[in-house]
Amino acid sequence: MADSSRMTRTIIYWGVALSIVIPLLRPIGFTTEVSSQVRDVYDFIEAMPENSPVIMSFDYEPATLAELDPMAEAMLKHLFRKNARVMGMTLLPGGVGLAENLLRQEAAAANMEYGHNWLFLGYVPDGTAAMLRMGENVAMVFPTDQYGTPLDSFPMMRGVKNYRHIGLVICYSSTAMPQLWAQYAHDRYGAAVAVGATAVEAVRLYPYHDSGQMVGFLGGLKGAAEYETLIESPGDGIRGMDAQTISHVFIVVMIILGNVGYAASTWRSKGAPSGRTHAPVA
Repeated sequence: MADSSRMTRTIIYWGVALSIVIPLLRPIGFTTEVSSQVRDVYDFIEAMPENSPVIMSFDYEPATLAELDPMAEAMLKHLFRKNARVMGMTLLPGGVGLAENLLRQEAAAANMEYGHNWLFLGYVPDGTAAMLRMGENVAMVFPTDQYGTPLDSFPMMRGVKNYRHIGLVICYSSTAMPQLWAQYAHDRYGAAVAVGATAVEAVRLYPYHDSGQMVGFLGGLKGAAEYETLIESPGDGIRGMDAQTISHVFIVVMIILGNVGYAASTWRSKGAPSGRTHAPVA
């Protein structure tokens, strides 16, 4: 009995491991229904004129990288296709390396030139104050880029002073930062705001989208997979959703089989003879 139990656990552990690893290595590409919130972001970017300035605020740290990196990557691909002028920044110290690496990776893949097509402004503390001051002048918050070069020396910053000249502000976060961008950048200065949020935080954003304070939002890995579907560029979002789907199906099948086995063993034990012997009647 003990050997059988150990074998069953081994089968389950290996089954879960393979159902996650195989789809990550060889994506299946299950059909993903695109939500209206994700489509609204995509449609807004599609409708923007070419060379529109866009602020991307990478307000997350390594703990939520697995959920937020795929959506930021997908949206960067889309923005670079539209020849948008992307200004990357972060309001969290742990976001500097994440933002810089992702911006460089996607800019290199799209042959985008630093200073002409994209910039990394770096990190600034006191997020709410920064959001408000950027409504007056971006250079008040970021007089130079991350590497110390004056902001007004870059060709892509010509004619860009504040939110009035910014086509879209995008925030990626696992905290309440998106709500602050909506309240300060949109409500006070009229900036268009889109959001990428972890799944647990995305449920808080529906009222902001419904009220028009946000263009739309992407929620969790599913939101990333939806956006990858729209831009027809499968990535970590679709791979991750494939792995989640197959592993969940495997677990459900194991639960069903376990209950069927338990019910069968119970039925057999009830139907088995009791083993009692009766003394012969004299």
